[in-house]
Amino acid sequence: MDSFHRPIYLLDAERRLVRATRCFYAMLQLDSAQVVGKHIAAIVHPQGEAVPCPVCRAQEEKRDALITMEADHPDNTSRRPIEVSIKTIRDMAQVMDAHQRACLYPAISRIVLILTSIGRLEVLSG
Repeated sequence: MDSFHRPIYLLDAERRLVRATRCFYAMLQLDSAQVVGKHIAAIVHPQGEAVPCPVCRAQEEKRDALITMEADHPDNTSRRPIEVSIKTIRDMAQVMDAHQRACLYPAISRIVLILTSIGRLEVLSG
């Protein structure tokens, strides 16, 4: 997964972090040992949030989404323009399709989120 030079993370069906790229950990200034297995909202919104951000809402609803946030967007903690792609994966064909799409698009300031109910990472790294 670290062949990707952009922040990418995988969540299980309950939105717990399964795995992420080094770029994701560096962006948040965290180590994998600190956050793997934790709920993603606790990781990206450590102070909590009164109203779920657009990314959290899409994850909670388990729906695919493409969300763009400018640097000054209140829910954008990176303070850089980002585009968040959320893809709920339900079968292995979708895993490979998501991997191929991620390889096709250049990474300027893009975060790819993949919700997975299968929790198997090795398919993406292969």
